[in-house]
Amino acid sequence: MVRPRAYRHDVRCPDCGSNWMAKAGHSKGRQRYKCGDCGRTYLPEGAYHRPGPALREAGVRMYQDGSSVSAVSRHTGYSVPAVLGWLKKGGARH
Repeated sequence: MVRPRAYRHDVRCPDCGSNWMAKAGHSKGRQRYKCGDCGRTYLPEGAYHRPGPALREAGVRMYQDGSSVSAVSRHTGYSVPAVLGWLKKGGARH
């Protein structure tokens, strides 16, 4: 049985900004929600941490200056696959 969606004043979808949502289980002890308009599931506490553009650009610059991908990963605190994604999107040559 699907829980009906409800209008919530305290929770807003990070993608579309809608307040219509339904509870969608738990993730690591925190309540997940599913947006009734766009269908995205998310945690409302802002648990998603993405690096800012300055950190990504600094990582790409470090790589272009001769640092290895693992050294950039250690310096920034992000995983090697994340750093590889920055390099791929930033246009750096491997």
